[in-house]
Amino acid sequence: MNVNELIEFNINLLKDGLDIRALELRNVDNKILEDEKSLALFKRLSSESLIFTDQFNRIQLSTRGYEILSNGGWLKYVEDENNKIDFLKKKEIVDFEKSKVDLELAKKVLKEYPYTKWFARIGFAIAIILAVLEIIRWKDK
Repeated sequence: MNVNELIEFNINLLKDGLDIRALELRNVDNKILEDEKSLALFKRLSSESLIFTDQFNRIQLSTRGYEILSNGGWLKYVEDENNKIDFLKKKEIVDFEKSKVDLELAKKVLKEYPYTKWFARIGFAIAIILAVLEIIRWKDK
C-alpha cells in the first residue's frame, strides 16, 4: 500500500469520527502502523494541512481535510494536482512555441519594413500627383 492510499484511508477514518490518538495511524487492515511509518505519515498529513492535534492530543481532521474529502478524497486530489501540473507543462510548451513563431514573424516584418515604407512613400507621391492632375483637369472644364 502506498502513502497516498494510507492518507486516504486515515482521513476517511477521521471523517467518520474514529478516535485516533496521536501517532496511532492505521493501515487498511485497521492495524496500528509501526512508530516509524506512523510518524512519517503523521508528518505528511500535518505538512499537507489535513490534520491537527487538539489539546487532548487527539488527531482531528482540518477544514482542508474536509474540503478534500468532499471533493472526492485524497487520491482524486493527487490526481487532479498531477493533471494540473501536466496541463501547465503543456501550456508552457505551447507558449514557448508561440513565442518562437512570434519572434520569427517579427524578424520578417522588420526585414521587410524598409521596402514597405518605400512603397508607401511612392504610392503617396503618385496619389498627390494624380490629385493635382484631377484638379487641373477639373479647372480646365
